[in-house]
Amino acid sequence: MSALLNSTSAPLESPLPEASIEDAGAIIGERLGSVREDLVARLAIAAVFVVLAVYSWARWGDLQVDCGREVYVPIEILKGRMLYRDLWYPYGPLVPYAQALLLWIFGVHLNSFYCAGLVLCLSIAYLLYSLARRLLPPMPSLVVSILFLREGLSESIFDYVFPYSYAAVVGLVLGLLCLHFLFRYVDTRDERNLVLASLAAGLTLLSKHEFGAAALVAVSFVTIWDFVEKRSFSALFRQALMIAPGVLLAALVYSWFLWRLTPDFMLRENFSLSPNSAFMKTVGPRWIAEHGFRFVPSEMRTTFASLVFSLGVWFLGAQFFSWTVRKRWMLPACACILALVLIGGGSTFKPAQVPYYLSIMTTFPIGMYWIAPVILVAAIAGVLGTGDRPTRQIIAILTVFAMALASRVMFKSIRVGYSVFYDPTLFIVFMIAVTATLWLGAKRLVRTDRLHLINCFLMVDAVCFLLIPLPVHLHEVPVETPLGKIFTRPADAIVVPQMISFVRAQAAAGGEQFDRLGEPDGPGQHRREHKPDHHRFDDDVGRHEHAPRRQIFR
Repeated sequence: MSALLNSTSAPLESPLPEASIEDAGAIIGERLGSVREDLVARLAIAAVFVVLAVYSWARWGDLQVDCGREVYVPIEILKGRMLYRDLWYPYGPLVPYAQALLLWIFGVHLNSFYCAGLVLCLSIAYLLYSLARRLLPPMPSLVVSILFLREGLSESIFDYVFPYSYAAVVGLVLGLLCLHFLFRYVDTRDERNLVLASLAAGLTLLSKHEFGAAALVAVSFVTIWDFVEKRSFSALFRQALMIAPGVLLAALVYSWFLWRLTPDFMLRENFSLSPNSAFMKTVGPRWIAEHGFRFVPSEMRTTFASLVFSLGVWFLGAQFFSWTVRKRWMLPACACILALVLIGGGSTFKPAQVPYYLSIMTTFPIGMYWIAPVILVAAIAGVLGTGDRPTRQIIAILTVFAMALASRVMFKSIRVGYSVFYDPTLFIVFMIAVTATLWLGAKRLVRTDRLHLINCFLMVDAVCFLLIPLPVHLHEVPVETPLGKIFTRPADAIVVPQMISFVRAQAAAGGEQFDRLGEPDGPGQHRREHKPDHHRFDDDVGRHEHAPRRQIFR
């Protein structure tokens, strides 16, 4: 970590006079740092990943809720059942069939899901670091990765290892990969990167629809930006040809399912967020509003105030430290503040808890969405303090993707629940604002000291994300299932074996009759499609139960 605190790269040695507002954005896109610093940061990501993975092993997800569907569907696909027709599924077809292939290769066991989830989690961490690193120094980029490692390895159904929906995790990986190729295209103008970005966008659309839509918005934004700059219809047509493969791939796959099962059946019986679904005709709009996509004036003012408060604290903190704390005492002083926050958070004395809650409001404001349109306008208008056109375009692409994806949780950006899938890129945009604010707040310091202050602040910020809230096991106990071990609450540990026994008994009693429903009527005849006699929509990620249906523990 010392390499991150004390950079030895040549660009950091020259002093800089006091900054203006325009200079606040000068640090963005400068690609500060060295190969050694990047290596240290990547090793830190790997170390945090290993520690959190070992500490939280088998405590992800819950077989009694949506995670059970994530196990059930690929197992049934291996038995020959068809997605959407025989198995209700609300997302794209890519992930279930990829999971089925995974289970066919490595065996039907929870460890297969765990290992695949861990690979996805580490991929997200390194992709986020790579994207952030294009615009930020190593330490702010490391903060982004550590935050989402902490959330991705959390002990809930909203994690990256055994989540409520693997489609969300794979969609996030592919969406970040699409951004990665778009960044490379802007920097190199190599059209192969645009083709790869379009293919990633198409695969994202086949994973989870809103992630794919965000990726397509980002790809489209690149073509619009280039057309506005060049005013060339021939260049626009050429870019359209580069983008076509990914869009065509997604269109062909969905067209095949629509042809086999009819659009009405696909949209009404499977895709919960489609307008014709029973979910959207009943509780859907209210459910979406409850999770952040709502426009209440009083709430909008409150969330905007939370962002202003957060950036204000960062700015005043940088000013205070630059005036009162010597360089060598900056990290110890930041560590003392963190210790006070942690002690206050564990105290029962109410006034002592104030710094704890203020730290949460400062490091992850619920209204961080507000910063994205501001930075987007600044990037388009060229008022970010940098004359680097590729950097301006990359910032704009990032904010467009972040706004499109995080709109699902627009006014409920928190560190739990659905936000962990929808706001990673939005947090990169927020870290751009934080880094620029700290740079401006420490304007009286020379360049090396300003960067040292930023590194000290954000190193403590990373530790804060790791320790708040403190990751403790809440008395979980292991439960052995036919698919492997998973930890759960003591009360549930008693129920799970009973549930498995019940399911096995019901499968033994009624399995043969159910199997005969799908048998051919006679030689040369097609399988008779079994129409479920009832269905129930709970929510977008909840249970849609067809009866009768096989169970995962059979």
